[in-house]
Amino acid sequence: MLRMRVLATIFGLLFSAVLTAQIEVTGIIKDAITGEPLVGAFIMGPNGSHIDTVTDLDGRYYLTVPESFLGQEWRVFYVGYQTKSVILDANAGAGDVDIILEPGTD
Repeated sequence: MLRMRVLATIFGLLFSAVLTAQIEVTGIIKDAITGEPLVGAFIMGPNGSHIDTVTDLDGRYYLTVPESFLGQEWRVFYVGYQTKSVILDANAGAGDVDIILEPGTD
């Protein structure tokens, strides 16, 4: 009986991992005028996702995104720049997704 429970638990964990496929999304957030990377820019995931990140010293960000959040709106913020909405699609994990921000305020 214990063996069956262990097998059922392992099967359940493997099955749930398959259902929650995730992709890695990376890129650089840059200034639209100078092309310089923006250090500390904030990316906020879709409502309720709790998937957020901040760019590093090279303006690069790294996200692990569940496939269920693809096609939804992500928002990018940086002080002194206009907020930008970005839609990540199924090709987002194929290469860098660079984001360009325009100076100004909303």
